[in-house]
Amino acid sequence: MRFHISLFIGSLGVALVCASAGGCGDNQSPTAAATTTTTTNDAGSTGTGSTDTGTSGNNNNGTTTTDGGTTKDGGNTSNLAACDANLKDKVTTCTVGTSPSCAKSCGPDLADGSSQSKLGNKECDCNASGVYICQSCVYETPIPGCYVPSATPTNCPAVVDGTPCTTVCTGNGTGNDVCTRTTSAGKTEGCVCVQGKDGPTWTCATSWW
Repeated sequence: MRFHISLFIGSLGVALVCASAGGCGDNQSPTAAATTTTTTNDAGSTGTGSTDTGTSGNNNNGTTTTDGGTTKDGGNTSNLAACDANLKDKVTTCTVGTSPSCAKSCGPDLADGSSQSKLGNKECDCNASGVYICQSCVYETPIPGCYVPSATPTNCPAVVDGTPCTTVCTGNGTGNDVCTRTTSAGKTEGCVCVQGKDGPTWTCATSWW
């Protein structure tokens, strides 16, 4: 009789433990159920609040710098003497080893009284065939405002390089002082009205921008 009472009490204890643990499976002991119920997952341990997406580190505003203040006066940076005014690229003959390299002005005229006569200069050298060969024109940087064409420049009127014009470009210009046209050779040419020795004058040259 004592045995049956003890067994009944033991079974009742197991049932109470399983009920408190949410039920015991066929192979789950009360001890295991108790262990499971005491194990908790701390939602804060997932670290969702500590995840750093790093977006603040991708902000490069203000870190990019542009060197727009370096001025390279076309050709004046070289120590070459000025070429003869009559020197023509690929035409003027020279003596190899004797005829010196020189700097030839190129591009549109600058206003009268400027430090140089044209917007750029190019180096000319006596090549092995005994003819002067000139390099590409090097222009002032930054290009003066009067010589910077707008995004949509106007077409030039029927102008001729060196002939009188009406409105002289001064200072930084208006932003639309360069007109363009296509030459018979298919090249784009720009023209600007500048102050020449004898008054306002058109100056035209193959695109320098």
